Amino acid sequence: MLHNNQNTKHEQSKWWALIALTLAAVMVGLDMTILNIALPTLSITFDATTNQLQWFINAYTLALAVFMLPAGILGDRFGRKKLLISAFIMFAASSLLCAFAPNTEVFIIGRVLLGIAAAFVITLSTAILPVIFTSGERSKAVAILMIGSMLSLPIGPLLGGWILDHFWWGWIFLLNVPIIALAGVAVIMFLPESRGEQQSKVDYVGILLSGIGLFCVSYGTIETGARGWSDSLALSTVIVGFVLVGFFALWQYKTRFPLIDMAIFRTPVFRWSLILSVLVNILLFGMLFIIPLYYQIVIKTDAFGSGLRLLSLVAGLVVGGIVTEITIAKLGEKKIIVSGFFLVAFATIAGSMTTLESTEWFVGAWLAIFGLGVGLTMPTVMNLALGALLSKQSGIGSSVIQTGRQVGGALGVAIFGSVLNTGYRNNLQLEQFPDDVRAVVHDSVAAGAVVAEKLPFPKLLDNLYQSFMVGMSNVLWICFAIALVGILVSFICLPASVNEEKQHVQKGEKSIGR
Repeated sequence: MLHNNQNTKHEQSKWWALIALTLAAVMVGLDMTILNIALPTLSITFDATTNQLQWFINAYTLALAVFMLPAGILGDRFGRKKLLISAFIMFAASSLLCAFAPNTEVFIIGRVLLGIAAAFVITLSTAILPVIFTSGERSKAVAILMIGSMLSLPIGPLLGGWILDHFWWGWIFLLNVPIIALAGVAVIMFLPESRGEQQSKVDYVGILLSGIGLFCVSYGTIETGARGWSDSLALSTVIVGFVLVGFFALWQYKTRFPLIDMAIFRTPVFRWSLILSVLVNILLFGMLFIIPLYYQIVIKTDAFGSGLRLLSLVAGLVVGGIVTEITIAKLGEKKIIVSGFFLVAFATIAGSMTTLESTEWFVGAWLAIFGLGVGLTMPTVMNLALGALLSKQSGIGSSVIQTGRQVGGALGVAIFGSVLNTGYRNNLQLEQFPDDVRAVVHDSVAAGAVVAEKLPFPKLLDNLYQSFMVGMSNVLWICFAIALVGILVSFICLPASVNEEKQHVQKGEKSIGR
């Protein structure tokens, strides 16, 4: 009887632990999307320039990308539960720092710390599931965790908009504290400690090379939007970043304890699928940066209204995921991925035709088509990549894909923000206006719009709107070019179906077994 009671308590405790991990995953996901709606508000609050707004987003996503791989290794070495609780504490403290930040510099530091904590939360939560759940329960547990992460995408813009319309903006971050605290208590009570069977050394050199390299690429790309594409400092920073990323790859081949097992890149389908995953995340996260600015600055919606209008994109994502599940067995991965990039290309051409006179229905329609294309492509690419690997490589393969997604998101914000900034500034005609007005309008489209609306200069406001639309049109043409690259890579480099690759992988596993 006592033994049965203990089994019942164990069964209940692991599901309570899963609920706690899912709550934490929702919070991490919310911090990826909820801030996009707040960018115009933060621009005015901090008197932030457009490139600073890009860092508000990228500080989080870059830190998340850099620390996802080492988080798994550190958890194996020092204990997953211990580090997960530490990450919860760091996430809550960083949320408080962001909420009460006195200036842009402190706010960006808070976002970096949030990203580091989020990397540990995501990675360790995923690593813990195989420890506490049996093989028969694992798929259900993973599905629950993934659903929690996906729910944050539509919830983020709506919740952020509602908070901004009714409360102080800092509540976007203060909301994290009680939920993370609740998840932390549940983890302490219900989650057992676990470590990896093989505790390898931590590749600190690899962490530094990848982190500094990605920072330089992102920083240089953002600065080209502020300084111009001919600025030697910005371009040299980008070049240094790519060189460091190259050294990181070479180091991974050389060191005995690499962050990434480079053998996985010998599988062509995995390599090309990873590239496609980066491309699709560049498109998605870049669009999520640009469109809220369009709605709140040009269309004049409030924050919640912007969140509602973004649901057309989110609806496309959801429908795309459903269609993929229904048709993948019949059509195969290649056709679905090519179709997804084709829809993105079509949507961005339509979007580039958006003018100040365009209706919201028109914008919502091409955003829905864009979301549908991404929804078809993103899960299919991940499935194809993982299906191309040996079973023993699936763990590191999943981590590399997740890291690639975050890097793609950071690059999307950096590239699209810089293109928007350049197009906007190059089209401004400010010679006839006072110096203080010119400075504000030139540095920030959001703050400039607020100032211009209060001044008796209708030509200034019209020029500001037209300049923003030029920048947004340039962004959409860049999206079109990326989508074309996606179509070509998919059509030329991918097999018709993952089944072909699985047969090859199974042969490889059998030969290894012999």
